[in-house]
Amino acid sequence: MRQTYIDLKDPADRPRFDNLIRAADVFVENYRGDSMPWLGCSPQALALQHPDIIYASLRGVINHGAWANRGATLHYFTAPFCR
Repeated sequence: MRQTYIDLKDPADRPRFDNLIRAADVFVENYRGDSMPWLGCSPQALALQHPDIIYASLRGVINHGAWANRGATLHYFTAPFCR
């Protein structure tokens, strides 16, 4: 498995992220509901770079209502990769 770490808040890392998106088939994220548009990574923004990308957004809670912007799935997402 290959992995990389990119700080989407760091303008110096954005070109690396954009290059990865252009080469990717799937983008998976598990941030709070309001985070990705704020970081410039909404499904619409990524589709401008790669129209065929599959955008998967994992939420631990329903995506509307009082709990919509709470993060909850990191342990579900990373657990299979920890050995």
